[in-house]
Amino acid sequence: MDHLDDEPSPWQLEKLLGVRPDDDDPLQDDQRDGTYFSTFRDADIESNTDSFCFRLRSLLSAVPENDPLKSRSQPRIRLPKLKDEPFVIKEIPGKGMGVIVTRHIYAGSIVLDDPFVLSIQEPSRTPATDEEARHLLKLALLQLLDQYVQLSLEARQQLAGLHAHIEPGTHEWFYSQLRAAGVDTTETELDFIVRLYRTFTTNEFLKVAPGTSCHWRVRRLFLTTSRINHSCRANARSTQTTEGRKVVNALRDIEPGEELTLKYMDHHRFSRREWEEVTERSWGFVCNCPGCM
Repeated sequence: MDHLDDEPSPWQLEKLLGVRPDDDDPLQDDQRDGTYFSTFRDADIESNTDSFCFRLRSLLSAVPENDPLKSRSQPRIRLPKLKDEPFVIKEIPGKGMGVIVTRHIYAGSIVLDDPFVLSIQEPSRTPATDEEARHLLKLALLQLLDQYVQLSLEARQQLAGLHAHIEPGTHEWFYSQLRAAGVDTTETELDFIVRLYRTFTTNEFLKVAPGTSCHWRVRRLFLTTSRINHSCRANARSTQTTEGRKVVNALRDIEPGEELTLKYMDHHRFSRREWEEVTERSWGFVCNCPGCM
């Protein structure tokens, strides 16, 4: 995947920030809650609305009209091509797509080594103002679009088949944010932007990268890992490497026919009602697995 000339790649940035190839942040491990913009480019976008509008328009024009995410019909699900992985991806009643183990997996063994396809890097602090939040959204959209237009058709088809949790009012909110940023979009363009962003945020995994003056969070989407469903009693866990790969390890022996699961977030921090609200708001399902009942 190519990057703009003066932008370090995700792994280059992580080395600069001193990130180790270890586990995800403990509070974010396996949570589903890039390309980094240099200080010059960041400041330019913040101060120059025309620059953002021009770049967004340029990237939107690079997306073909028959792009999978622009389709009005239900996309045909295109699954990752597996080689010798010990599992298959298939429909699971009541859950949609999921990962089913096909041969015995020993505790501690690597089940999957998955490269990211989309990535956002941004300060992990909570925006203090609406303007700052809009600025971070602008940076996120440019990063996503810059990478998306470089993906192969196969990758974009797989991406379009992932679940995108879009709540009522999302399109109207994006429309207002883009208008405030000086961008007018057609209905098709707006729907594409919403689907791309919400597909990413529904399936992303977070990693906190400590810096010298602030913390960065690295938000990534992995096409195969995204097919692994949640359980509060997961039989696997995942870590991220500095190269931007998601490594999934078995927490215990897993038998053929079992579903492979990850724990997106620790439910013990929430009451039962809060946990239902968190899972529904974040991913569009209410968790009722044995681990949290």
